[in-house]
Amino acid sequence: MLQEKSTETARVNARKTDVFDVFNFKHYMGPNPYLGTAALVFDLALTGASEPLPIAHYQEIIGDRYPQVLHETFSNHAQLFGRTASEVGKLDMGLHFQHWNVQPFSQFNRISIEAIHARSARSVVYAVWDWFEAINQNQDFPLEAQIDALQNMFRQSVYGGPTVYSLMRSASQKGIPVFYLWDEGLMQYGYGKKLVRGSATTFDSDSHLDSDFTTRKDDCKAFLATLGFPVPKGDIVSTESGALAVARDIGYPVAVKPVVGHKGIGVTADIRDGEELQAAFKRSVKAIPETEPVRVIVENSIKGSDFRLLCVNGKFVSATERRPAWVTGDGDSTIRELIRRENRKPQRLDTPTSALSKIQSDEAMEMYLAEQGLSLDSVVERDRIVYLRKVANLSAGGVSIDATRNIHPDNIVLAQDIALHFRLACLGVDVITETLAKSWKTGNFGILEINAAPGIFMHLNPAVGEGVDVPSHIIETFFHSGKSARIPIITFNRISVHDLQETIDHILLQHPDWTIGAVCRGGLFVNRSEKVLNNNYNLNVQSLLRNPKLDLLIAEYPGNILEAEGMFYQGSNMVVLDNPGETEMMLVRESTDDDTVVVREGNSISIRRQGLIEQYTLGDDEPFTRVYLKEIGTVL
Repeated sequence: MLQEKSTETARVNARKTDVFDVFNFKHYMGPNPYLGTAALVFDLALTGASEPLPIAHYQEIIGDRYPQVLHETFSNHAQLFGRTASEVGKLDMGLHFQHWNVQPFSQFNRISIEAIHARSARSVVYAVWDWFEAINQNQDFPLEAQIDALQNMFRQSVYGGPTVYSLMRSASQKGIPVFYLWDEGLMQYGYGKKLVRGSATTFDSDSHLDSDFTTRKDDCKAFLATLGFPVPKGDIVSTESGALAVARDIGYPVAVKPVVGHKGIGVTADIRDGEELQAAFKRSVKAIPETEPVRVIVENSIKGSDFRLLCVNGKFVSATERRPAWVTGDGDSTIRELIRRENRKPQRLDTPTSALSKIQSDEAMEMYLAEQGLSLDSVVERDRIVYLRKVANLSAGGVSIDATRNIHPDNIVLAQDIALHFRLACLGVDVITETLAKSWKTGNFGILEINAAPGIFMHLNPAVGEGVDVPSHIIETFFHSGKSARIPIITFNRISVHDLQETIDHILLQHPDWTIGAVCRGGLFVNRSEKVLNNNYNLNVQSLLRNPKLDLLIAEYPGNILEAEGMFYQGSNMVVLDNPGETEMMLVRESTDDDTVVVREGNSISIRRQGLIEQYTLGDDEPFTRVYLKEIGTVL
């Protein structure tokens, strides 16, 4: 049962037959009175339409999908609802949402679940509510279809890209602050002068000149050739006749790809004659954005497999082989049916965290099948493997295979030598060769291109083999620990503009070169310079922590703001509480023995530092500012 069932509960969102009502949704972007993380908070109540079924009945059905729930104990329906919403909220994608909480009130329970994307989290709660009501009605519930829709919703959010999410998860697990800058469309890692901003695997520390240089594939190729690295012979053309001329000059087979492109779109390898080259040229042109000129690379097609060598901060960390999608015949099914069957496999969930995407059928696939004397309607004999593309495009269903453990040392040196010529945090080197286990110096090895913003999920979660924790390598390039990503933070529950300015002056006397950001309900300051105060309080805090010069943050978080908006950041080096209310006590919830906590209750003072507590009484004329200004010196 819920904490206390009231016969006077008013329906808010419930339908006539619903046993439960879910309402009063609120999303917090950071710690809040109900949970120490970003969270969706909502209320759950009984409608009184009918009695809920026993908890064990719901638990048995939910446990069939989430077996871990069967081994847990729930004292009321709200606890099971919150636990279920937390589990469904992971969306079968391994999302790092572990925290949830239930707080009882007289007529409802307030449930909080960890969440970063408000819309998808709210939809999760509605799905769980519908599931509970379906159980009440003894009806089947299409949970799998619901999760598919929820995955797509999360995938379309700013957090849903596999590279962005994996970096965000790694940072969070290491205690490194990370949040999205909506105005800039960037992720920020760390605070103030410790911050790093980025888009996927591109960061503000990267050389924009070097990043741009890698997109000029012809110039980059010439540069690598000058350094003595193995690159295929070829040239850039803008017409079919030019492509044919280059192919005649360097000899078939050739490969064709657009100068400006990504994910293997418009790339065709192993072209054997002019007719095939003309078709491949058209595909490349079609893949070029309308704003770009027609520039297509025609170069020798080297026999072998496609590999990505990944370097982070100039060091080799991973290698992945990329194979085109294939199907295996059974003697009865057409290629079309085999593809449909392959796409139904659980491994091809096609989510941001699945190792395999669904196989995509298009003109390039049909042309390649035709070259093999096949079509989508061909029946393939048993055990025959039919590759569906020449190019290993993972987004079209290709297969990623870890190759890190067997790479020859010469090839590691090659990748690192290339990476050291570019001031880029992440660099992908695409090569073609029969095997990475042999040195590039033995021949039949070609560098296809350099990527300044390489995707990393295929290294983290390959379809075959053991993954490499590339996100950790990237995050650790910038931060050794969570502490190294943070600047000192002092949090007050109550401070006036006058006392805030006095505090800033006090600190600047000791650290005259510092940039101090400070915010209270009465004003926003950088040192003593007053800035425009935004109505959204947490935006003021974000704008300060976004300042790459900031050495220290001072912020006021009174109870009304904590209830309305929650906090923007987690953790404070020093918390100063002046006659705090119950909600304001959350400011010390996550403090550690390394943090200082100063609490005033009337004239009684309590100071906790390094695990020790000191208590005394303020003198009649002794200002509270004297107490915490003295402690600030020990913290900084």
